[in-house]
Amino acid sequence: MKKVSKYLMLVLIAFIAIACNKQDPIDLRLTPNDYLSDKHYDKLTVELLYVEGHAPNAQAVDNLEAFLNERLNKPKGIYFIERSIPATGNHSFSISDIEDIEKAERTQYRNKRNLAAFIFYTDAEYAGNEGDSKTLGVQYGPSSMALFEPTIDEYSGGLGQVSEEKLQSAVLIHEFCHVLGLVNNGTKMQQDHEDYNNPYHCDNEDCLMYYASNTGDMLGILIQGERPELDQQCIDDLRANGGK
Repeated sequence: MKKVSKYLMLVLIAFIAIACNKQDPIDLRLTPNDYLSDKHYDKLTVELLYVEGHAPNAQAVDNLEAFLNERLNKPKGIYFIERSIPATGNHSFSISDIEDIEKAERTQYRNKRNLAAFIFYTDAEYAGNEGDSKTLGVQYGPSSMALFEPTIDEYSGGLGQVSEEKLQSAVLIHEFCHVLGLVNNGTKMQQDHEDYNNPYHCDNEDCLMYYASNTGDMLGILIQGERPELDQQCIDDLRANGGK
């Protein structure tokens, strides 16, 4: 039976700012508009690479797919490819470690009108964790994200905890929204709503893109079985940059 203190859970649910360090892009030619619009790419393939024993939650992947279909203009479809690799032997992962695995294992790249994204599910925690501040996911390039599955598993699914589906869905969609340029991260704001104390995040505490390290609102919403959604300002930004 899993147990976690209220304080620690609040810190963990605040994955939004903890987990979203802005990294140097791998490919400067890709932009959020490439994902949102069909101007250059009308199809998207999302490659989900995971370490054996740390597979993505199936419903969370379905939730991400539904979100992408709702917000992206990809008339030729959005497709997911899942595959596993053996245990890495890593005790933790730095961004450099993750990039090395991507370079060695990624198979899906943009090709003509087909765009690609890469998500890696690790088998160890983030190397940059400090104390009770646990990173659940990172977007480290214009098409690349990682989820620290053991940390998500440790703090979801137990008594008094959020479900794995809800927590993993929130992390997946949040990190993909950074690929889409939110907030003020490549997609221009239609109205000023960036939390300047926590860059690239929304100042609306009810929005999925809010930095929630000092509030229990996010925890309460997830425990009640509801998943935070984008607010209207974030949706307006995506639509203005080619999204739905």
